[in-house]
Amino acid sequence: MVGVIAALLAAFAWTLASFTWRAETKSFNSLELNGIKNLLATIIFLPVLIRFPWLLEWQSAFLLFISGTVGIAIGDTLFFSALKRIGTRRTLTIDSMAPVLASLVGCLFMGEVLSYKSWFGVCLVSLSLGIVAIQLPAIPFRVKAFQRRYQLIGIIFAITAVICGVAGALISRYVLSQEILSPIQTSSIRLLGGLLVLTLLPLEWKNIFLSIKERSSSGLNSIFIATVLGTNLAILLQQIVFQNVSLGLGVTFLSTTPVISLLVASRERDSLTFLSFSASFTAFLGIALTFS
Repeated sequence: MVGVIAALLAAFAWTLASFTWRAETKSFNSLELNGIKNLLATIIFLPVLIRFPWLLEWQSAFLLFISGTVGIAIGDTLFFSALKRIGTRRTLTIDSMAPVLASLVGCLFMGEVLSYKSWFGVCLVSLSLGIVAIQLPAIPFRVKAFQRRYQLIGIIFAITAVICGVAGALISRYVLSQEILSPIQTSSIRLLGGLLVLTLLPLEWKNIFLSIKERSSSGLNSIFIATVLGTNLAILLQQIVFQNVSLGLGVTFLSTTPVISLLVASRERDSLTFLSFSASFTAFLGIALTFS
């Protein structure tokens, strides 16, 4: 039950943060946004990193660094790119393919077994991916070809982000299954790993800091709140989920974001159609069936 509650809270936090991050894509590109997010989140978790037994747990730290590289440095950058192109609701609904992928990975690499009912629920959640993939917004004829291509690239980015996220989750699940490190320790090291990789990329940190300095207090508050909610809190809750629930079910519970994303759809002028509600209802039904 602890894992389920943590997953629902994480999904809620990640949805709200994604809505804020999408607004910030107008001021920063995806790499810059990911760099800001990870730098601020790592500073918040700095006390945990200072007290971490690096010499004793260097193997676990190395695996978590890989998890952070794949799931955070690469996955989140692609996620932000998808947010900019196809919006919060569509990006989060594409995340619904994660349960099936995670369940397959969990069975193949972790020896986890799901019941037939759970598998049906997982597949039902992932069905919402197909619904949202065929539902793109209306586009004026003159810009139709360019916009369609632009949005399809966003869908590809979102799907690749899911693959990276599941790969990172698999490594985290493995480390947590050893019952040596706590969720907050694994969260901190994953973030540090993601940040270190991003520092090796051609990011103009000086320009980023200047842009942040010029922001209004409300803009700075938005960035801080989105980081705490979507990075520190959401990743910590995610690690609690993977400590208490199998990989497939854990990712399934975390995939309630399509339902929650309906709350912010109107704020992004994203029209809600029958297919929109169908995708969200399918995801919710699958979650409920899996949990039951």
